[in-house]
Amino acid sequence: SDLKTQDKIAGYSIFYRFIDINYLYNISEKNRIPIEIDFSEMGHPLPCLVLNESTSDYQSYLTIISGQTLAQIYEQYGSRLLEQNVRSFLQFTGKINKGIRKTIIEEPHMFLAFNNGISVTASEVIVKQNLKDKTIEVIKDFQIVNGGQTTASIYHTWKKDKADLSKLSVQIKLSVINQASNFNEVVSRISEYSNTQNKVSIVDLSSNKPQHIELEKLSRNIWAPPHQDQNNQTIWFYERARGQYKNELLKYGFTKSRKKAFELKNPRNQVFKKEDLAKYINSWHEIYDGKKIVIGPHFVVRGNQKNYIQFMNYNFSGKLDSVYYEDMIAKAILFKSAEKIYGVKPNSIGDMRYITVPYAIAWLGYRLD
Repeated sequence: SDLKTQDKIAGYSIFYRFIDINYLYNISEKNRIPIEIDFSEMGHPLPCLVLNESTSDYQSYLTIISGQTLAQIYEQYGSRLLEQNVRSFLQFTGKINKGIRKTIIEEPHMFLAFNNGISVTASEVIVKQNLKDKTIEVIKDFQIVNGGQTTASIYHTWKKDKADLSKLSVQIKLSVINQASNFNEVVSRISEYSNTQNKVSIVDLSSNKPQHIELEKLSRNIWAPPHQDQNNQTIWFYERARGQYKNELLKYGFTKSRKKAFELKNPRNQVFKKEDLAKYINSWHEIYDGKKIVIGPHFVVRGNQKNYIQFMNYNFSGKLDSVYYEDMIAKAILFKSAEKIYGVKPNSIGDMRYITVPYAIAWLGYRLD
């Protein structure tokens, strides 16, 4: 559809597209649906420089996109643009994101000079040769692997602060991956090596592992039974990439009623991260590799990073299905319930909850075999 003539229903932006048998096949069989953006149809083809001759691995382009066009793309596709990024939007809490917002509002014409731009990967581009230059007409499988903070900051400042984006431009480094068989690996490496502005932890860098993507899909489609005092079902929101929950809340919660509806479906006390998942599972299980115990509470108490590394090394060997997911949530409920029983100061049992809870759960798992 033409993004310039979009409709709204009850305040929601509506976009149109044709659905055919291939699209339905993609939904049923594929982990994600590639994003194809026709800049020519939008009326904003991207002027570009070809940086090197095409190799068997990739082809590079440099281009400039207007802030308005980037914001419109993000409005339509949202976090799907960041599926290959190691984290979602981290809000305006850090110095870097606050600085981005300040520039957008006060000095949009300086944005290109102040900001490093974004890194994008694609599987294919369609380039048109004009009389004097080349322009990118279409980008297939558009993914922002670095610059998710920049993109989301532009969008949210445009929406919340009504910022004028007419003078704002963003640089794009576009890498087209030529070999489909290496696509995910190359994109993952580009994402890892590009993300240096905000601190990236080992936990962040594993966000694109296929197991985490599968768990995220399961978490969005498996409903928990209603609580005794409620009649609505909820989900346990698995935050595969850092900041996903707040980003989704911002996207849907522009009014108090929408925010409340989102939180009813996705309660804050049912949001859990990769580090939490590692604690829940490693506390309950003990894994012996033939020489020593490699999974257990003694790793949980060493801290999130060390425990998570151990979790990734010795888990995810079986099938990830609804049975695995529901069993995982049961361990989460058990762990969170034990924490609640232990309590917090000044009404806690003691000062060592981070040790007592994992060992208590491990003892319970051992006794119940």
